Amino acid sequence: MGLPPRAVVRREDLPAAAAATLGAIRDTLARLWQEVRWERRHFETLWRLAIDAVPLPGNSHMPLARREPCGCGQHGHGGAVAGAHAAAAPTPRQHHFWDCAVAKAVVAQINAHNPGPAPISQAQLWLVQAPPGFQQCVWDVVVMAALAATEHGRVRLRGMTRAAAALGIQTAAAAAPEAAVAVADFWSRLMQFAELGVPHKGWDGIDATHPILAVVNGEMLCALPQAMELEA
Repeated sequence: MGLPPRAVVRREDLPAAAAATLGAIRDTLARLWQEVRWERRHFETLWRLAIDAVPLPGNSHMPLARREPCGCGQHGHGGAVAGAHAAAAPTPRQHHFWDCAVAKAVVAQINAHNPGPAPISQAQLWLVQAPPGFQQCVWDVVVMAALAATEHGRVRLRGMTRAAAALGIQTAAAAAPEAAVAVADFWSRLMQFAELGVPHKGWDGIDATHPILAVVNGEMLCALPQAMELEA
């Protein structure tokens, strides 16, 4: 997708495309830190995702930790069959932040307001690359809110799955409630940002027609959530 697994590697030894991606995401993280005036808790998931440091058993910095099945029922299930195809299975990072029903629910909210000709891509989300129709300053905030909300939903789903397992209850394909929580968290973060007012720099091009976050008569307004169609 673009973000390499966490490893000790020299930049000069990387292929040109990978080195360019690494340089770009480093520049992006530095820019966000300097330019976006928001509580730092909203930044954390993006930073961790960029270096594969979200604490997910099976990720590159936790290769020996036992992987846990996801409560959505689409990752980590299947026993011996799954083990035989482990090499082809998505990484925990790929699953929880793009393929899982929780992540899909948050992305669906963005796409519901997306004026572009195509749904947003994984690279646009993970690498903070503004898609057509979005100004970069708004996209910065949308990405951080989306990833932080996805992580919030993931942690809640993991807690529910662990608690159910301790009671001997099967919970596969039971992600819908936590997906709804993640969506609510996503919009809550955006509304909190809007309440801070229009930033003094970089937002001159945002008008009343901009998707998700708009500026009307000098005030920032946040769009409303869309009706959800959640997987069971």
